[in-house]
Amino acid sequence: MEKEYIFRKFEIPSLNNIIAKLKPKKIDNKAIDEIKIRGYVQFENGGKKTRWFRNHFVGNGLIGIVNLFAISQASSSSDYPAGGWTTSPFNNGTMVLGTDTTTATTVNMTSLVAPIGTGIGTKPNSQSGSAYNGTSYTYVLYIGTWNAGTVSGTVGEVGLYLKVNTTLQTFGSTGMTTSQNFVSRLSVADGDFTAQTINTSNPFTVNWMLKFAFE
Repeated sequence: MEKEYIFRKFEIPSLNNIIAKLKPKKIDNKAIDEIKIRGYVQFENGGKKTRWFRNHFVGNGLIGIVNLFAISQASSSSDYPAGGWTTSPFNNGTMVLGTDTTTATTVNMTSLVAPIGTGIGTKPNSQSGSAYNGTSYTYVLYIGTWNAGTVSGTVGEVGLYLKVNTTLQTFGSTGMTTSQNFVSRLSVADGDFTAQTINTSNPFTVNWMLKFAFE
């Protein structure tokens, strides 16, 4: 059964509405002891937007976050998670689509089960992003758009790749990684969403939001 973590059934809100709904309860500054990280994914195709669905992080995502606190500096600006995100051919971070609907996400996953296209999957034709800082939460939004006719079929899984090192770095070391790695997945098999048939006459867009909040 499809999980609806955020919205009432059939509600299709704007990004501003989701941020308002995700806003944490009022927090006593003296009692802040946890920061929660959640990922939410939305599809746009044929002039329609879906609800936002909660993703599943894999082990690479966890190690990548820890490494940001462990290293002393990166060897270049592109070594950070969003490094090169907007630069084609998107070898430093990207999203890909897949057709699998039966395999649940596991911590050790390093790719989609059945990507659409060759290699890790067909990358978007364009990528962009943004960041927002609220009172007690903040988020990073990654956006990928495939032009009309670039991909086809039924989407059963989606993967997010970022430039993070999958090996825990020595404290105070320099440098991160030279490659992008699989950090998060959304899938029909996990009950996250209902399979989406791509309307090839229109662009297909994935909005992937990583939200950090005090709780």
